[in-house]
Amino acid sequence: MISHGPGASTHLGGLLHEWDRARPSLPTITAYPARTPDEALSAGYLIDRPGARLIVTW
Repeated sequence: MISHGPGASTHLGGLLHEWDRARPSLPTITAYPARTPDEALSAGYLIDRPGARLIVTW
């Protein structure tokens, strides 16, 4: 796993460990443009990046 930014690897690692324990389904990552408002994002775990907003669901 490669991640950038303060706390990014810890946050993403935590999500992956949670998914690994539960494994209800395959994970899906949806990328939105960085300036997408919160109300336009789908439900899931949000990871904000400088160039994109990522939503992780499973």
